[in-house]
Amino acid sequence: MNSIAPRYTILATWLGLLFPLVAWTQRDVPFAEREKTVLGMDLYPADSPDGPWLVFAHGGGFSGGARDAEPVVDLARGLAERGVNVASISYRLRQVGVGFGCNVPVEDKREAMRWAAEDLGAAVEAIRARGATFIAVGGSSAGAEAALLYGLVLAEEPVDAIVSFSGALEAEGLVFDDAPPLFAFHGTCDGVVPFGRAVHRGCAVDSPGAFVLDGGGALVGCYRAAMRPAVLWAFDGAGHEVCNDAMTNPALLDELAERLNGLHRVGAVLPDESWINLSHLPCASSYSLPCP
Repeated sequence: MNSIAPRYTILATWLGLLFPLVAWTQRDVPFAEREKTVLGMDLYPADSPDGPWLVFAHGGGFSGGARDAEPVVDLARGLAERGVNVASISYRLRQVGVGFGCNVPVEDKREAMRWAAEDLGAAVEAIRARGATFIAVGGSSAGAEAALLYGLVLAEEPVDAIVSFSGALEAEGLVFDDAPPLFAFHGTCDGVVPFGRAVHRGCAVDSPGAFVLDGGGALVGCYRAAMRPAVLWAFDGAGHEVCNDAMTNPALLDELAERLNGLHRVGAVLPDESWINLSHLPCASSYSLPCP
């Protein structure tokens, strides 16, 4: 009698090849409740659950965006394929229907960032409760701003690294002596989130929403001044599109995963950060770099 088992074996093999990550992705995992709203996350496990974790917040100006947006999914799957577990989270969007423009008061913008950072922190604790021993936080644009705020200011228990795709933070007065390793991707001519120190979105300095932030270039300079480990991928002449483009670039994912895995395995010393001679940039006058 002929057995049909080999057919099922072949089918299972093909399904495993076609859907290696989709099959294992855990969707809609709850991690916090805020005013009767349950916040969820999608988990993209790597081959080893003992590998490093990245808790990631999407972009969208604190008024939109989604944890399952295509660039976020590409990033999460790409890093999982390279040994990094990823939790892509939702967080409270305080600015829905309001936006993050120049007429929005700075205090409202700070509060929106804090809400998102607090929710990111709750996700970190949920991942830590699963037994994770290495947790990095990261995000894109607004999500990166939340990650920087949490990793450098709010976290009671230090995170192991911060990953910023076109993010920024108010760095004035911050001490970087114990800052976690930073991996920053930023376009040098970003007109939305500044590369150096400048007003967010290029708002007029006398507008209600004139929010001065320090982007990837400025923050890595501050890290260097404090002799803390940081890597900067500076995209000469590029704008805010870097926040999505870098997340889906296989070569950049290779480099990021290599560094996160290296830090997790042996606490590897990071290589010297990439740097650009800013005097050659056409938009150099639009920002300053406060930490030489």
